[in-house]
Amino acid sequence: MKTRLGSTLAGLIILIVVASHAAAGDAKSKKTDLEGIWNAVKKDSAAQQLKFTGNKFEAKIGGKVYKGTFKLNNDKNPLWIDMKITESPDKKNNGKTVLGIYEFQGENLRWCSSQPGRKRRPTQFAKQMGDARLLLGTFKKRK
Repeated sequence: MKTRLGSTLAGLIILIVVASHAAAGDAKSKKTDLEGIWNAVKKDSAAQQLKFTGNKFEAKIGGKVYKGTFKLNNDKNPLWIDMKITESPDKKNNGKTVLGIYEFQGENLRWCSSQPGRKRRPTQFAKQMGDARLLLGTFKKRK
């Protein structure tokens, strides 16, 4: 009885470890799609460039550079991205989170986010949500 219980417990532990590595691998493969430098394809884009490396981002918006970390939620539709600003020209934005959504359209990345510190995430790709201005852009990955 003890041997059977021990074998079952060992099998369960192995299954949990394998499942957690597989889930981490899935999250990483989603990030890999985002990794790289993305340049705006339209002149009216809020951001001129987005760069993703590991869990860090760099965004060029209006000629200013914002840096920080990001995390993804790939279980949502559209996909969610939370970008925490750690360095910005406007020090008041440091420590604030930008709630956003993104999707891939062929080779392009479509991205839309709230202003830093806003508590509402965009629900669609638009320049405005109610009375709030959103950051919207379409990007192509630099090769």
